[in-house]
Amino acid sequence: QSTGGFVRRAWAKDNASALSRYLAAYIEGLRWVLTPANKDKAILLLQEKMQLTPQMAADCFAQMSDPVLGFTPDAKIVMSGMDKVLELRAAFNGKPPGQKISSDRYIDETYYNNAIASFS
Repeated sequence: QSTGGFVRRAWAKDNASALSRYLAAYIEGLRWVLTPANKDKAILLLQEKMQLTPQMAADCFAQMSDPVLGFTPDAKIVMSGMDKVLELRAAFNGKPPGQKISSDRYIDETYYNNAIASFS
């Protein structure tokens, strides 16, 4: 969930087309990065753009491409992960431990679903 983007609902509604296109471009880029044939190029990009040593770039790539700990395919939100983020935010803001906050209150996948549909 660390690379998630967030916008206000009113902004999303007013910019629906641009938001869906942005998400489609992000997903396309993520697909490219996670394609095994692009591994060496992706590591080189990390090295160049983030000014990392070759080993650090390779280590970063290994983490972000890890099927369990890395990026989720197509940048899909993992709801259990989002629930944990909300739980932690509540704790940091002084809410009682264990107070449940529903992800549904914060997540609208309409624009994400439009982006995914654009690949069909």
